[in-house]
Amino acid sequence: MSQIYYREYAYDTAEDFLDNLMPKGFTYDEEDYITGWIYRGQADAKWDLRPSALRSKVLLMDHQNGWKSFSDRTYFEQIRAELLTITHFFLVADEIGFPFSTDLLKIRTQLEDWMGNSFHEFVELNKQNPFFWPPQELLPIIATAQHHGIPTRLLDFTSSAHIAAYFAAVDAMRLMRQGKWEEGQSIIVWEVNLQWLRREQHSPAWANMSVEKISTPGFGNQNMILQKGLFVLMKETYRNIDDPFTVTPLDDYPSGINFNSPGQIVSAIEKHTLKISESGKLLRLLYQNHKISAERLFEGYDGVVRSLRERDYWR
Repeated sequence: MSQIYYREYAYDTAEDFLDNLMPKGFTYDEEDYITGWIYRGQADAKWDLRPSALRSKVLLMDHQNGWKSFSDRTYFEQIRAELLTITHFFLVADEIGFPFSTDLLKIRTQLEDWMGNSFHEFVELNKQNPFFWPPQELLPIIATAQHHGIPTRLLDFTSSAHIAAYFAAVDAMRLMRQGKWEEGQSIIVWEVNLQWLRREQHSPAWANMSVEKISTPGFGNQNMILQKGLFVLMKETYRNIDDPFTVTPLDDYPSGINFNSPGQIVSAIEKHTLKISESGKLLRLLYQNHKISAERLFEGYDGVVRSLRERDYWR
């Protein structure tokens, strides 16, 4: 792995964190710089940019034993577990009439075919296309499943830095109330410029990874609209389908961009961290200064109730 360039900023107060959260502007391409950024908030700065389905000991569906903890597995076992999980989600949701923005008959037929004996054949046929999984036609279903808590290889992001900060802070407050935090822990907002990462992906260091933005239709998914949500899809290749499964987090890939100026290497990934003890104050400031709170991020009365409960976090 070549040298990794990313900027990291640490703050002691919620005020400084908010004042410096947005990426700093540069002179070379202001519009590209501002519009290319997306954001992800996490309650622990030690957590990397790794999708839930690709984490160690993730719970995915097994064709014999229901939900199973997958720790040591091959690439084939990983892909099959993802397929089984998405298939069960789709079939149950479709059975009771939940809508999907895709060709239901075609997808149902394809999934049932793959669930049979043809999946191994499907994998074999795609050996020459190392980024074949997941297929494009499944992405709307995978995005819907991800939004409702199913482990997938998508990463949740938002186009709003303040909304990302809200989710980092509110998740951190829940951990603190449960006693599941450590002294010195920090929350984090990751800032990623996908336009710049696409330029970097032409380098040899990115030969085994493909990253793309996935958006879902707003119809029937009001929370995604309110949260300005989108997803990042990580596809990592393999040499042999029976090799042990490994994954490299997105933040471990080189992200330094050279704009042909001497010494002018900038980062497509930025890390902004804040002491976890400031999370309650951060929630209060987000509401007072930016009107970011649960009633504006979650549809209906559920958002109102969340907001009332979360005000107990304010400091």
